[in-house]
Amino acid sequence: MRSDTPIQPYAPRPLAEPAAIPGSVKVARLSLYVLGALNLLGGALVIASAQAAASGDTLDAAGLQDYSAGALYVLGLFALVLAMAALTLATRMARGRRVLRISAITLGALVCVMGLVNVLAGQFTALADVALGVLVVVNCSMKDAKAYFQRPRY
Repeated sequence: MRSDTPIQPYAPRPLAEPAAIPGSVKVARLSLYVLGALNLLGGALVIASAQAAASGDTLDAAGLQDYSAGALYVLGLFALVLAMAALTLATRMARGRRVLRISAITLGALVCVMGLVNVLAGQFTALADVALGVLVVVNCSMKDAKAYFQRPRY
C-alpha cells in the first residue's frame, strides 16, 4: 500500500557541542606537562649518575653520593614512571573522562608528598614539584573541573 505522503526519516539527534575546557583544567594540564618534563629530565640525570657510580667514578652531585648504584637506578626509574604518568594524563585530559580527574589528583598529591620529603631532606629544588603538585590538585578539585569531567557524552 502506497501513500501520497513522503516518508520522513527520523529526526536527527541533536549533536552536543564539545564542551570547552575550563581554565582550571588547562592550568592543571599545563602543570602536568611541566611536571612530566621535569621528572623526565631528573630521571635521566639520576640514571646517568647511577651509570657513573656503577663504573666506580665519584659523584659530585649533591645528595647522590650516599646512594649505591642500584638505589640510583631505582630512583631514576621511579622518576621516569612518574614522568610518563604525568605526560599520559596531560595528553588525555582533553577527552575529559572521570578517571582522569581522580588520577590527576592522586598523582598531584603523590608528587606533593614526595617533594615535601625531599625538601625536608635538604633538596630545595623539589619545591618546584611541590608547587606543581599543588596546582594540579587544586585545579582538578574545582567545581568547573568536576562539571567538565562529569558532563554527559553521547
